[in-house]
This record gives sequence, C-alpha cells and structure tokens, in this order.
Amino acid sequence: MHLKSQKFKGLALCLIAVMFIGVSAQAHDKGEAAYKKGMKCYWKNSPEAFSYFQKAAAKGNDDAMKMLGRLCVVNRDDYVNGVKWFRKAAELGNTLAMWHIGLLYQSGIIGYQENPEGYSEEKDYKLAMQWYQKAASLGNTTAMRDIGRLYGKGKGVAQSDAEEFQWFLKAAQLGDRSAMYFVGEAYYTGKGTAQNYKKSMEWFQKCLKLGDHSTIRYIVKMYREGKGVPQNIELADKMEQREKQSYAKEVAETGRYYAKKFYRTKTKAEQGDVQAMVELAGNYNSGLKLDHKQYIKVDMNKAIYWYQKAAARGSESAMYDLGNCYLLGMGFKRDFSKAMLWYQQAAIGQDGAAMYSIGKMYNFGHGVQKDHNVAIKWWKRAARRGNRYAIDALRYAAKHDE
Repeated sequence: MHLKSQKFKGLALCLIAVMFIGVSAQAHDKGEAAYKKGMKCYWKNSPEAFSYFQKAAAKGNDDAMKMLGRLCVVNRDDYVNGVKWFRKAAELGNTLAMWHIGLLYQSGIIGYQENPEGYSEEKDYKLAMQWYQKAASLGNTTAMRDIGRLYGKGKGVAQSDAEEFQWFLKAAQLGDRSAMYFVGEAYYTGKGTAQNYKKSMEWFQKCLKLGDHSTIRYIVKMYREGKGVPQNIELADKMEQREKQSYAKEVAETGRYYAKKFYRTKTKAEQGDVQAMVELAGNYNSGLKLDHKQYIKVDMNKAIYWYQKAAARGSESAMYDLGNCYLLGMGFKRDFSKAMLWYQQAAIGQDGAAMYSIGKMYNFGHGVQKDHNVAIKWWKRAARRGNRYAIDALRYAAKHDE
C-alpha cells in the first residue's frame, strides 16, 4: 500500500511538473522564434523581416516592437507608426525604444508632428532628455552618452563640461567602448575633469582591449612622451608597426566584404530587385572603394541607367535621385525644370526628401518663381514625413522671419 501511494505521488508530481513546464514555456514564449527569424531576414535586408516582427510583437515581444519602429522610421519613412511601435516597446521597458523616442524628440520629428503650429525646439530637447534619462536609469549606456552630449552642447539644459564628463564616465564604467574613448580623451585634455595622464592611459587601454584601435595613436604618443606611463620609445615603435599591419589586414578584409556585397547587389538588380537597382545606382554615382587596389569608379551613365529602371518600377527614392542628378548636372545637363518634375513625381509617392527639395527650389527660385511661403508649405509637408532637413529649415525660418 505504501509503495502504491508513493507511485501515485510520483505520477502526480510528474504531471504537475509537465503542466508547470508547459505554462512556463507559454509564458516565456513571447514570439522569440518569430523575432529571431525576423532578425535573420533583417540582416539579409529581406522585406519578410517586417511580417516576422509583427508576429512576434503580437505575442508581446518588445524587441520586435522596437524593430518594427525602426523599420517604419528608417526603411518606410513612416514616423507616425514608427513612434507608435517605439512607445509600445518602451511601455514594456525596452530601453532602446526609449532611446529612439528621445532621439526623435531631439531631432524635432515627434515634436513637430505632435504640434506643428506650436512647435518648440527647447521643449523638444527637454523631452528628449526625459526619455534618455528613463533609458539611462535602466542601464542604457547609449542614452547616458546622449545625455552627456546635451550637457556638452547646452541643449535643454545648462551647458556643463563637468556633467558631460560624468555621464560619459557612468557609461564607460558599464563597459561602453565609445564612452571609454571619450573618458580617456577627457582625462588627456582635461576637459570636464582634472587632467590625469595615468587615468587617460588606463581608459584608452581598456578601450583597446574591446577592439577600438583608434586609441593606439594616444597610447603610442603617451609611451613616446612618458605621459602617465614610464617613457618607452621601443614599445611605442612596436605598437605603431603592429597597428599598421593590423590596419592593412582590416582594409583587405573590408574590401573583400564590399566586393562581395557589390556583386551580390548587381546580381539582384539584374534579376529585377528594385531596391538593389537603387543601391547599385548609388554605388556608380559615388564610386566605391573596395581596397587599396580595387575601385568601382564613378560612372554616371550606369548610375542613371539603374536610377531610371528603378524609377520606371515606381521607386520614389530613384525619382528623387534623378531629380538630384538634374539639379546638380550629374550625367545630365543641369536642368532645374526637369529636376522639379522628378521631385514632384517622388513627392506624389510621399517622399519626404523630395518634398524638402521642392521647398528649396521655391525658396531659391530654381526653375520656378521664388516664393518663400510656398517653400514653407512644402517644408511643412516634408516635416510631417519626418524629414530632418525640413524641420531644421522651419526652425531657421521661424527665427529669421520674425
């Protein structure tokens, strides 16, 4: 009887364990699988990323919400929905989403969209600071650095090099590599803190261990001059030589990466991928350095060919780029009227950059009768699309039109 009761007791415990594991798995399944698939697609620049992130977000995955916000803002020029996703993720404690909201306030994008008539640059900086502080209080070092920058520039707060240094120091102490470099440089120059070569060397060496080779120039200089460390010219020479070899290797690896990327983009464009057509045209437009020996030379004929193919398939980005080509006389004879036609085509598709450019054309009287009021109207349209340059133009106009 005792053995039988033990058997039932064991069975009951097993059932409870299975139930607990099932509930636990369900509770923790916040769309992680869909989110990981979305990230794989994201890094491959695949449009499928958006649908995977949506599936994960529907299950409460705050990282997926953050990525939806990013895709809306960066890839789709859709700031309204982008901000909505960032806010949803922020409500769930996602610090990167909080930082993104702060960044969008700092750039004037959210503030202008929320209150275009009563827009206040100073208010935006203060709201940006509030969001950065929320993220920083939860350990986000990027937000800490941006708080420091606002103190350094005196935006939304009283200017203070000392406060700027303290915020960067907090981020550095939490392992932020960029902040470590700033702190090392601050100790070296004495900006925002007392000059201290020994501490400067310590922070630069920490930064170097994390892979930031830009610190080498300071470390070598300090060994040569005996600042913060005993003078050691031999070690300085060796470090400098190793860095040159390391840099040459890095350049070669980077070149191979860009070469593969270029030919992969070219293949996609030839297969009819519109986004690849625009990217390929951009490569031909500006040229592309692969390494010390290999270059993709500027070829405006090829650039225009691919811009035109992409535009024919409805790419507003390509239309905008063709407008720039006519405006600047790249590959075409300079023609303001044709530039305006392409900008207008892109603006029909709600391209914010094109709207901003149309405003500039009216503001300077390029191809149209000069009309500052019409320029303002176009800049307002562009600003509602989140165009940063249009917001800056409106800020400037507000200060100088009074």
